[in-house]
Amino acid sequence: MKMTTKPLEILLVEDNKGDIGLITEFFSDAKVLINLHIAEDGEEALRFLYDKDKFLGSKLPDLIILDLNLPKKDGREVLREIKENSNLKNIPIIILTFPVLKRTYSKLMIFMPMLISLNLLTLTNS
Repeated sequence: MKMTTKPLEILLVEDNKGDIGLITEFFSDAKVLINLHIAEDGEEALRFLYDKDKFLGSKLPDLIILDLNLPKKDGREVLREIKENSNLKNIPIIILTFPVLKRTYSKLMIFMPMLISLNLLTLTNS
């Protein structure tokens, strides 16, 4: 089995610049090779996932980090649409809201590298 290192495609759906910075810092500290795509509202996230408008030609993410409290289209609606779509429903999703993010940042530092490692193994074996 040949191991290749390709970046993990991650879609971060978050409207708060501070939270975006915190998550970006997390990935930087974890030293994980990623392409981080940011959608700042639910509608923009769905345009990314459906390969529309300015997102034409973008790859489907390997992981979605989704805030539930979003403008335009709520995160719960985005989650529902993803889970009802046969092309999207198997993408792993981490759901965050700011209080959860703030309390669990140190736990994420432990959990996320394991999750990412598992995803990378899956990607290299496909």
